[in-house]
Amino acid sequence: MNVCPRCRRPIEGDRRAYAVRLTSRGKRAFDTMATAHERWVVELLGGLDSGERKRLYALLDRVKSTIAARDAPAAEDPPTVTRLARASRNRNDNEIKGGPR
Repeated sequence: MNVCPRCRRPIEGDRRAYAVRLTSRGKRAFDTMATAHERWVVELLGGLDSGERKRLYALLDRVKSTIAARDAPAAEDPPTVTRLARASRNRNDNEIKGGPR
């Protein structure tokens, strides 16, 4: 994935993590991967009827809510990578989070 070398910045609260901005070429590569992934998911769920898909989505929504409630920090908690990652989701679509490999 192509990352703009001048578009890399540290994530506050975690010296190991950083945010990067993709180059145009990297964005195109990501878009290609995302399209292929979407096709795969559609194919995966293709055997479910409408009611089954609605039930699956409702269950996945419950899982998401459970995880969010579990991960929600108390007001007095110091900043964490999880909180910072949540906050960064609203940033520019071209930014992705990275960290140690």
